[in-house]
Amino acid sequence: MGEELAGESPANGDVVIAVLNSGRASALGFSRVSGIPHPEGLIKNRYIGRTFITPGQSYRELKVKLKLSPVREVHVRIASPPIRYPCYMGVTFQPGTSS
Repeated sequence: MGEELAGESPANGDVVIAVLNSGRASALGFSRVSGIPHPEGLIKNRYIGRTFITPGQSYRELKVKLKLSPVREVHVRIASPPIRYPCYMGVTFQPGTSS
């Protein structure tokens, strides 16, 4: 996905940073195709709980700010496809919310 994304939506950046482990494969692919280095750039606070299940958008955003500390200016490219259908396996989420 990251390799495709680098071709479809190139970036003029200094580094490519994975957002948590779920974004690592896409970040590596984007880095490989674009030639932009892929160092660590988000420091995760492991003492903050799971933020995507936190009730309330404002509280969720606060927990994410405490959980992830960016090292520099951030430009976003999203490699995952859009979510079109609900998950019937027990994971609930609301479209338009951040995790």
